[in-house]
Amino acid sequence: MPIKAGDTVSIEYRIALTDGTILESTEGEPMDVVVGAGQILTGVERALEGMEAGAERTVTIRPEDAFGTINHDLVVEIPMERFPEGMALKRGQTFELELPSGGKAPATVIDVTVDGVTFDLNHPLAGQALKVWVRVSDRRERGE
Repeated sequence: MPIKAGDTVSIEYRIALTDGTILESTEGEPMDVVVGAGQILTGVERALEGMEAGAERTVTIRPEDAFGTINHDLVVEIPMERFPEGMALKRGQTFELELPSGGKAPATVIDVTVDGVTFDLNHPLAGQALKVWVRVSDRRERGE
């Protein structure tokens, strides 16, 4: 039977950039996920729907179904006086910033001037399409 939302599936997958650079792989180590529960990327869930146990496929996932599109509101400048004097800041460095809400967010330095530091708080893979291979080894309907 075809996979649908609510089913539990055992899958193996490989996620890569469109240039073939592998980012993550569970090949040889199947994992169980509930389709539609948000446990995996939306694009992978969509690829699973309609598949059956034993099937595999490769799909390209759009940025909005992966780590999102680039949100320019998440590019922020922090005044230099907020950093300790003499702190070496360089383009490409990553930091964990404390948010006003109390949470934390990874941030990448994209520019440093005498006035401040510009950070990008988007996910590092935001705006990128991904190539995903997925194999379904087992499928159980909700309640099985």
